[in-house]
Amino acid sequence: MLIAVDVDLTVVDTLTPWMKWFDRKAGKSIRNESGSYDLVPEMREIMKEQGVDFDPMEWWRQPDLYDYMIPITAAVDKLKLASMCGYEVVFVSSCIPEHTKSKQDFLKQWFPFAKGFIATHDKHFVDYDVLIDDKIEHIRLGEMRRPKAIHLLYTGIRTDGAKGEAAQYRWLPNWNSLPRTILGCVNSDSVAIA
Repeated sequence: MLIAVDVDLTVVDTLTPWMKWFDRKAGKSIRNESGSYDLVPEMREIMKEQGVDFDPMEWWRQPDLYDYMIPITAAVDKLKLASMCGYEVVFVSSCIPEHTKSKQDFLKQWFPFAKGFIATHDKHFVDYDVLIDDKIEHIRLGEMRRPKAIHLLYTGIRTDGAKGEAAQYRWLPNWNSLPRTILGCVNSDSVAIA
């Protein structure tokens, strides 16, 4: 069985350092009260207020972006447990060319048991049995294309996890719930949600 796992905001918090980077460059903190993924509109408003001009996406183009990051609590241990139980763990993540090597090196360092890495935005075309991702879009497309697979919406970082469309999906609220959510239910028609 193959578990496809997203990287950003699923096994590593890239949102908090991006917001801190922006705060330093703009001279004012971004609030992100909505928990939105698309911070750029709010960033542009703050930049206009502060009279500064730079590309907020510049942060994502750093070649050493992941070099100093650490995984989300329990992600390594729980995915290692899945690997020890016979699951193939493969990371599937969108990348910006400039940071791809840094992301791959991060995964090799922290998740040496993983079987591979696929850089793609079109995750629903990957042949997985389980998909763990923080973006509703990937869960929705995955369910349409691979209805027999298990799709889990990782809600550990996002603040809007229970709102709107997200409420209808199976959740992985934190990595400590992985054994109950996946390891104990793969052969079952129903998934026990923590």
